This record gives sequence, C-alpha cells and structure tokens, in this order.
Amino acid sequence: MVVCPYTKFMQIHKITTLSLFFVALLGCGNDEVRKYSAPSPNEPPPPHTHQNNPQPAETEKQARPAGFTWQAPSSWKVSEGSSMRMASYAVPAGEEEGDFSLIQLGGHGGHLEANINRWRGQIGLAHESAENIKSALDAVKAPLGEILICKLVNPESSKAILGGLIFKDSYALFAKLTISSQNVDLVKKDFYDFCATLSAK
Repeated sequence: MVVCPYTKFMQIHKITTLSLFFVALLGCGNDEVRKYSAPSPNEPPPPHTHQNNPQPAETEKQARPAGFTWQAPSSWKVSEGSSMRMASYAVPAGEEEGDFSLIQLGGHGGHLEANINRWRGQIGLAHESAENIKSALDAVKAPLGEILICKLVNPESSKAILGGLIFKDSYALFAKLTISSQNVDLVKKDFYDFCATLSAK
C-alpha cells in the first residue's frame, strides 16, 4: 500500500501537535516558586535579649564565701564588683559614695609593706619604708583575729584609702575603702566597726 506523502506529513504533524499538547497540559500544574534566604557569612547573629536581675540592697550578714561572716553598717549598700571580691559595698559619705571591697587571697597574699605600698601608689603617694608603715598602723580586735588598719591620705589628689589586713597561715584578707580625702573621717568609724565583726565559721 502506497502512502501519499501528504497523508504521511499530516500524520506526523498530528502526532507532534498531540505531544506538545500533553507536555503543556502536564506543565500547567500549580506554579509555585520557592525562595530560600541563606544567611550571609558576614551577617552578625541576632542579638540575645536578657533581663538584668539586680541584687536588692543588702547590708546585713550576707555572701559568706570560704566560711567567713561580717556585719556591714546599715547605711552601706551592696554593689557590684569584680569576681575577686568576697563583698562589695557603696559607702555613702556626704554627696559621694566610697567604694568598699573585701578580698581573700591564698597563701600570705604578699607581705604587709608590699600591700600597703601598693595602696599608696593607687592614690598617688610614694612608697614608704617598712618601719614608717608599721609605726602608722592601728589595730582592731575581731573574732577572726587582730586586723591591722592603715589610713592613707593624699591631699594633692583628694584621694584616701582605709585599709584593713589580716594574715593567716593559709590565706590573707584585705578590706579596702576608697573615698575622697575630704570625707575619709566620716566613714572611719563604720570601717572600724565592719572590721571588728570579721569572723570565720
């Protein structure tokens, strides 16, 4: 049977047309374009939010690391300090607040003269000899033992420090109150009273 070229052409055309129709029909589904956002490698992470939980003001026997206790004057307010501090207080005096810290160091914590000369340097005073330092010391008796106390004043820088020190076999305690030279005498009694309450459990 001889097929006419025209008839063969029409058959091929018909098959091609049907094929294109089915391809178009299959592609007419739900055209959904999905977009993905990749974080930029230089983009900073989202900020973390947190709530500050400030400590309530506390002046009585509090925070007793290493088995120590003390009694702070009622006017002193607990303040934030470095992680080295066992206790930290803001000490009101007139229109200013002094900064009080209590620190424990292992061993002997250095000798007496080195620590007092370090404090002297903090307020701009020159180093003193061991003899002169010892002659200017005061002392107060506490349940923990005898607390050596120094009063350092620099009128030129208007700064002052009250320092309390006690050295034991395995540790040393340092109490320090930094304040202006004008108000140091206003807080002296409270500083002595604090040192007199230091005890070990």
